[in-house]
Amino acid sequence: MHTTIWWNLPTKIAIEYDGQLGENAPAAIFRYELHIAHEPNKFGSEVSYESLSYAPNGKFRRIFERHQQKFTFGREFGITGGDSRIQSVRPNASVISTLAQLNHKFSSDFILSLRGCKPTSSGWARRIGGLNNALSYYAQRPDYLQRLNRELSRLDLGLEEMKIHPGNTGPVATFKHFGLGCDIVLAQESMGTRRFIEIFPLLQFCAG
Repeated sequence: MHTTIWWNLPTKIAIEYDGQLGENAPAAIFRYELHIAHEPNKFGSEVSYESLSYAPNGKFRRIFERHQQKFTFGREFGITGGDSRIQSVRPNASVISTLAQLNHKFSSDFILSLRGCKPTSSGWARRIGGLNNALSYYAQRPDYLQRLNRELSRLDLGLEEMKIHPGNTGPVATFKHFGLGCDIVLAQESMGTRRFIEIFPLLQFCAG
């Protein structure tokens, strides 16, 4: 019973960073939120809420907001609800990542801002630079590996744990799944799972 209640809770990610709406615009705090819903009897997860806001004068204003598959866009976002690209946003994909792939400038700029987030006191001095960097960090920081495993078990139904092992060229990851007799390797995991493993430390540090 406890596991079922825990699984029903959404995974929530919030990131705040300093940025600009344009080259000549004043700096402002931006806040991005993403909520991922889980259903015990349904395979996979879906985005239940997503938003991007900024505070040009100390008070946050919505740039866009999403409740499941209902979208609201402010003029700053440079897109309208009638834009055909919105139809490409799947229930299990974010607005930002989808539109960035479809050459929406604001979304592409947001991704670049996220990649440029480099907190100085965290030890994560490099930009997003691939899975090898992330695995090395988890090998050095078991506390972050533990945090990652908590989220992975919620995001990926059946994934119980990622383990880090020493390898000839660096740390190697294996994955324990419910119902499988042996662990599987990183290459056998989905692209979404691998991407989440890669950016999770950065999400933690940018969120403070």
